[in-house]
Amino acid sequence: MEDSVLTFPAAHRFGKYVGSGLSNVQAVMTYKGFSPNGGNIAAICSEDGLIFGTMDHPERQLDNEQCVQLYRNALKAA
Repeated sequence: MEDSVLTFPAAHRFGKYVGSGLSNVQAVMTYKGFSPNGGNIAAICSEDGLIFGTMDHPERQLDNEQCVQLYRNALKAA
């Protein structure tokens, strides 16, 4: 899914990733265009790729193939 533009619902308006000194965390998804929270980072993961977190909620739209593909990829990686 690298270099893809994904579209799925955001279920928040507040909160965004901020911080410094977190050298083992990398941004893996960023917002293109509108950001519901004003931040740039949409998802982060640990350096080894085992921990992934996103501010958006792909689980709220499982009829969207992009959302389902995120979960398929996570299961393959587990």
